[in-house]
Amino acid sequence: MPRPRQDSTTLLRRIGYDAALEERGLGALALGDRSAARELLLRLSGTLQPGEGPREGRVATQLLLGLLHQVHGSLAETDVRSHRFQTRRLELIQQFDGCRSFAIARQRFDEILGRLLRAQTEPAASDIPEIVERALTYIDRHFRRRISLSDVAAGLHVSSNYLSRNFKKHAGHTITEAIQRRRLDSARRLLSNGERSLSEIAYRVGYQNYRDFYRNFVKYERASPRQVQRKLHSQVS
Repeated sequence: MPRPRQDSTTLLRRIGYDAALEERGLGALALGDRSAARELLLRLSGTLQPGEGPREGRVATQLLLGLLHQVHGSLAETDVRSHRFQTRRLELIQQFDGCRSFAIARQRFDEILGRLLRAQTEPAASDIPEIVERALTYIDRHFRRRISLSDVAAGLHVSSNYLSRNFKKHAGHTITEAIQRRRLDSARRLLSNGERSLSEIAYRVGYQNYRDFYRNFVKYERASPRQVQRKLHSQVS
């Protein structure tokens, strides 16, 4: 019996799993610090490096899905036996079902985690009208290229005025802000990895130049990209 435990420990170590990061991230969430929880769990996601073998990829994917279940459970305001809770749990499983690679699973984890850890002042996904959910889905798929309110409206086959009015009413912020937030969520993950230059990160998340990236980053994060990158690295050093 001891051997399976040793094999599991070896496997987790081989794919880069950091139990301390998970503990700190979930601990921050328990204390209500969503920002710190997101930073730490995104860092954990970024450090996972499964090899080419199918087993390592499956284990790493299951670890990320398990983390999402824990985050979802911590944030749930309803009985875990409720239909709403179980429906959301099934949705998480379905979103990971069929991932053709760990890279896709990691990207999906980062996106879902960002949505789960939105500020408490934003409405829960189940309370957002369909048009807002569709807009957020469109932004998730296209934020890496140049898009605007009119592009999102055209993609959803509605007028810009209709989308702007209803999105702001129910989401609490504009389409433009939603695009910027989505880009910056992705930028924070890339910053935590520390593998790309700031200019490259700016282009990869949809900005046409570094100046716009820097301006929006400081506006929403209250710190420069370099400052946030140093903070992310110091938290795990």
